[in-house]
Amino acid sequence: MSLRFRFFVIEALRSLRNNFATTLAATVTVLIVMFWLGVFVALGSYMYNKVEQVRGDVKVDVYLVDTASRKQLGVVQQRLQRNPDVKSVAYVSKADALEQMRVELGRDNELFEQLPVNPLPAKFLVELSDPDQAKSVAASVRGMPGVEKGEDGVKYGGKTADRILKNGAVIEAVVGGLILLLAIAAVLLIANTIRLSIFARRREVEVMKLVGATNWFVRLPFMLEGMICGLVGAILSVGLLWISYDLLLRERLQSSQFSGDDVQGISFVTLALLLLLAGTALGALGSGITMRRFLRV
Repeated sequence: MSLRFRFFVIEALRSLRNNFATTLAATVTVLIVMFWLGVFVALGSYMYNKVEQVRGDVKVDVYLVDTASRKQLGVVQQRLQRNPDVKSVAYVSKADALEQMRVELGRDNELFEQLPVNPLPAKFLVELSDPDQAKSVAASVRGMPGVEKGEDGVKYGGKTADRILKNGAVIEAVVGGLILLLAIAAVLLIANTIRLSIFARRREVEVMKLVGATNWFVRLPFMLEGMICGLVGAILSVGLLWISYDLLLRERLQSSQFSGDDVQGISFVTLALLLLLAGTALGALGSGITMRRFLRV
């Protein structure tokens, strides 16, 4: 078995050496496609995680009037707790709201020392099991007795949250579509490039079939050829991605407002492994598809 596999590898390497021009074209094709695939995967993973973070941070604030009775507060709380889209409801008193603001702005802020009264209202802080339903949850308690009147009585991020939640699915679909198109383009380009090598040896393939060689015996050297081209192209694309990140992005990101962003995209090691696997698989797939027509003897 090892001798046969060694024969296949030697045949693949011999073909790559004898068809250097087509080998170079296939490798460069994989390099370009894998590089842009890596860019889209990295950006897509960051945007996906950013949207998920925003979705997770969406909460509904139900502000309460100072004159609200215990009965009114109980009715509002029960309606929220019975909503299937609500995960939890927490009551934040006026004092707690002021203390939260004091912590956010700094305890030594002189503004708090000059306040004659506490201007902040009490509220219900609502965490959602489905952030996409923030608008409907807010509408379910808006205008109820005990809740402040008007649009400011119940807040959940308003237009900003709506825009991010609506566009999140669109962004994910666009990035996924681009990745799919690049994968299809890689298979087609590799198939067309490998086809030149196979066409140059079509007589050899016909002879092998006529003397009884199986389809896999004929196909495997060409698939190994495509896998080697795909793997080498993917390795070069990983190197190019690392150089691009190291020279163009790292310093800019560290000095920008994004340096404190806790949202992370896919790790570079994981991305590199994915590109190596994808390049190898696409090379084998492109070669395998191309071989089908030449095996009909």
